[in-house]
Amino acid sequence: MKEILSAAVKQDEKAIVFYPCSDPGYNGIIKAINKFKNNKNIKIFKSIEFPIFLTLLENCSFLIGNSSAGIIEAPYFYTPFINIGLRQAGRERGNNVIDCEPNKTKILKTIDKI
Repeated sequence: MKEILSAAVKQDEKAIVFYPCSDPGYNGIIKAINKFKNNKNIKIFKSIEFPIFLTLLENCSFLIGNSSAGIIEAPYFYTPFINIGLRQAGRERGNNVIDCEPNKTKILKTIDKI
């Protein structure tokens, strides 16, 4: 998460960040998110209502992370999904999915490609 948010800050992107579900390691992700809580371009939410999430997903430039929303909901809106890590490995996926290593430089290159 630190690499993702560092890339967003470097790109001067406006980012909406959601806390993770309670999968193993979620506390570390929350700690990484909270290090960026004072950044003017990053808005952090613990949760959000699903219809609002879908509206954001429809209108954003891209989705980044390891959420199943990038595999399931994002293709409906043709929203590019930068998939970080292996959590979604082996799942059927649409053309919107771009796999990327959790490395700031590679994330920035993928953002530029989108």
